[in-house]
Amino acid sequence: MKHAVGIMKLIRRAEDELGKQVVVVLHDINLYLVMPIELLR
Repeated sequence: MKHAVGIMKLIRRAEDELGKQVVVVLHDINLYLVMPIELLR
C-alpha cells in the first residue's frame, strides 16, 4: 500500500507540473479510501 500511495502522489505532482489530466482506474477500494481523489475538477 505504501508504494501505491507514493505512485499516486507522483502522478498527482506530474499532473500539476505538466498541466495535464490523468485518468486512473483503481481496482483496489482500499487505495481509493486512503487517497482522496477528486473525481471532477
